[in-house]
Amino acid sequence: MSLEFPTAKLLDYDPETLSQNQNVFAPIIAAHLETQKTRRNPQQRYQAKISIIKGLYRRGLSRQDNKRIIPFN
Repeated sequence: MSLEFPTAKLLDYDPETLSQNQNVFAPIIAAHLETQKTRRNPQQRYQAKISIIKGLYRRGLSRQDNKRIIPFN
């Protein structure tokens, strides 16, 4: 028995396209890409996090859903 899974290179995804994508994993991938891009810039990372959270609200997610997806530390 063997299992095969398709692979995807997350760095190949365009953040702008992800913001328009209705796939439930799109905001999670966008958040990952932002963490890579803002690694050494806390202020830019904070702004990216706020932007992603606002996008989740626009998708209709509740505050509780947002906290589960992107916890604020």
